[in-house]
Amino acid sequence: MKVAVLLKAVQAIDRFALNDAGLRAQDTPFTLDPLSRVAAGMALSLARRYGGTVTAFSMGTPGPGGDVLVSALQAGADCAYLISDPCFAGADSVATASVLAQALRHVGPFDLVVCGYASIDSSTGLVPVLLAQALGMPLVRNVTLIARADDGRCFDITRRIASGTERLGVATPCVAAVAERAAPAIGDGMDAQGCLRRRIRHLDAAVLGLTATAASLSRTRVSGVLRREHAQKQCTMVDAGHDEGLRRLARTLLATLQTAVPATAAGDAFGRHGGVGPVSASPGGGLVLVTDPTRPALTAGLLQKIRTSRDLGSLALRIHVGPDDHLDCAGTDIRRHDLSQDELLRQLAREIAARPPLAVIVPESDWGIEFAGRLGALTQGGIVTGAAGIGLQADAPTVLKATHLPGHYCRVDFINTRVRIVTLVTQPVGVPLRRARDTVAHAPVRGRAHYGGRVEVLGQCHEIDPDRIAAARLVVCVGRGVAPAAYAQIEALVARWGGAIACTRKVADDGLRDRREQVGVTGLFVAPALYIALGVSGSHHHTCAIAPETLVLAINSDPQARMFRSSDYGIVGDAVESLRDLMEHMTRLEGDAAPVPVASDG
Repeated sequence: MKVAVLLKAVQAIDRFALNDAGLRAQDTPFTLDPLSRVAAGMALSLARRYGGTVTAFSMGTPGPGGDVLVSALQAGADCAYLISDPCFAGADSVATASVLAQALRHVGPFDLVVCGYASIDSSTGLVPVLLAQALGMPLVRNVTLIARADDGRCFDITRRIASGTERLGVATPCVAAVAERAAPAIGDGMDAQGCLRRRIRHLDAAVLGLTATAASLSRTRVSGVLRREHAQKQCTMVDAGHDEGLRRLARTLLATLQTAVPATAAGDAFGRHGGVGPVSASPGGGLVLVTDPTRPALTAGLLQKIRTSRDLGSLALRIHVGPDDHLDCAGTDIRRHDLSQDELLRQLAREIAARPPLAVIVPESDWGIEFAGRLGALTQGGIVTGAAGIGLQADAPTVLKATHLPGHYCRVDFINTRVRIVTLVTQPVGVPLRRARDTVAHAPVRGRAHYGGRVEVLGQCHEIDPDRIAAARLVVCVGRGVAPAAYAQIEALVARWGGAIACTRKVADDGLRDRREQVGVTGLFVAPALYIALGVSGSHHHTCAIAPETLVLAINSDPQARMFRSSDYGIVGDAVESLRDLMEHMTRLEGDAAPVPVASDG
């Protein structure tokens, strides 16, 4: 079995500086991306188990690119290739995937290409999708387990989906984009004598037969940085040992839970990023909205965000919805279908070729990212994922993406294409309220095929409700300041109030909570009535994903924690003890009756 693994060198996201052209890292050493480490570990374990070779690839400058390849060689990779040329500089996801695909063709063929599903610096998630399309291979994202069939012609792959796990039969060759902790991660390599570095082979544009530059292959570019000043919260500190102070705070929190409009019925909490330029009278083409059939609750939120946008609200809208999406919107061209993703992609590609819309908008989700990437590959379009908002500038859409710096957004423009595809971050709307302890029934599915029949669904296990956090009026987020042993106690306290548990990225990275519970730029955006942050440091990556209308309480033993700057109320003390005392006060104030009515699943 011949396995290729793609590695990326990155710099720490907490050391980024900012200039007018976009994000530029300060003088910080490069390291191997965390998911690249897992991908390398997965590739090496498969080669050892089934017999075969592992070839490592990295695209970048010789210094950082060579360092990550040294790590792969020391871990056991058979050979390594550095893809580097000045004309590759500034490549977006489309250009990067094109160059990587050509390198794999030049060195291959391979039975399996392994990579991370995203990287920590850009987090677009697009390169695996576009690479698979360029190579004509099926793709599986969020892979947690790979086994090879006895005949060697297919893989049995388990992957993470929004509501649980899914098992697939996948024909070879294929691309597998791994999730966190799918395999033991490799460490950093040491090459004092340069022996390993001398084994690295170099691939430049001439060797690969590429004449186009990254600038001509790219479909998007960062054209600037916008700073949006939001009203700063004035944190009122409450003494954890002052009984009357806790009682007054409990009364405020109780009133918030009982009287606030549920987040699922509220207005567009994140539409404030829309509107970045002057609007002309009536740009041609209108908008095309494609809904996620696996997350119908996202549809109403996406439509609400578009309709409340200053720039997009008056444009003609055509919506492609699945059979389970019961959308009813007067005056809108709604096209219902029961098509597979393959069939819908072909239909949309034909429609776009006949009359390109102003933009194609898809909800930000696992399904949405894969669909957007595949559609972009079919139409030679530009794709932007994780958009905080869309506006118009001289009749062309421009996109804002949140950065890892407080109040800063990259402005991304489309270039070299008339097809613009955007995955837009939105809140589920109209989700039935559920208690955190409720689960979704198991629904095994067999026989559904994707990628022209090369991917077959063998079964699904629905373990969680993917919209349970969005449905909760109370969200309690645990950070590294909370010991894992306390999670069960916190869950019991929160369940009494119909709340949901979330976590920070660091907690998810450590494997202590499910990644699907993560609140942040690369996770969930939330808008509950009340958000309680327990032991959360308060990085901008986390706080910018909380709606400004939400009442925020931070409890932390560190009086200097940044989370207090983004909170309405703060308590310095032990997170679990303070939460327990506070909720005891709330219970006494409310009495024995359940304080927050929770709708049944029916």
